[in-house]
Amino acid sequence: MNWSVWEKAVRCSGRPMPGALALYSWLQGRWPAGHSMGIYNCRPVRGRQSMSVHSEGRAVDFGMPVHGGRAHPQGVEIVRALGAEGDRWGVQAVIWDRSIWSRRSPEGRPYNGVNPHIDHLHIELNRRGALSLTVDDLGGLPSGPVRPTVRRGDRGPHVEVLQGLVGVAADGIFGPKTEQAVRMFQQRRGLVVDGVVGRMTWAALGS
Repeated sequence: MNWSVWEKAVRCSGRPMPGALALYSWLQGRWPAGHSMGIYNCRPVRGRQSMSVHSEGRAVDFGMPVHGGRAHPQGVEIVRALGAEGDRWGVQAVIWDRSIWSRRSPEGRPYNGVNPHIDHLHIELNRRGALSLTVDDLGGLPSGPVRPTVRRGDRGPHVEVLQGLVGVAADGIFGPKTEQAVRMFQQRRGLVVDGVVGRMTWAALGS
């Protein structure tokens, strides 16, 4: 994996930078199970005196669901996608699941900061990436329909589609029978068996 030159934060920008906003939009489009946990925040690094890259609005915290106290398996997939083009995109560092990747440690090294980052990826852009990165640079958003994450209690057309795919009567209500069918499918495919239909389960279902 390759990463861009690292630049420390020195001031508070007062706003998220356009490249960071583009990066978040791309992440959300590609990994819809994730969500934003913030971009701009004028503060020091937790447990340290140095200024956080969030202060310059060029760091994205991309949340991912925690499974049984463990980091979401899609996190590694995201790290690899960022590392493949990190230098070109201006990605200077990623922290995820007690590890940090940067030009100093291209394949990662242990991260001993206060926050273990098992519930989100901390992704930093240098100033070039923060100013100029666009969704098109990142490869654009998926052209097909983006399925939302659905779970027990949800209702609607996406649940009907799911029910048809797992062989449950399609009433559009994600109830216990639908959840059981999802869990059985996830187990057969070697996925995280949580009954929640996110990007990986939708992909395995062919939708």
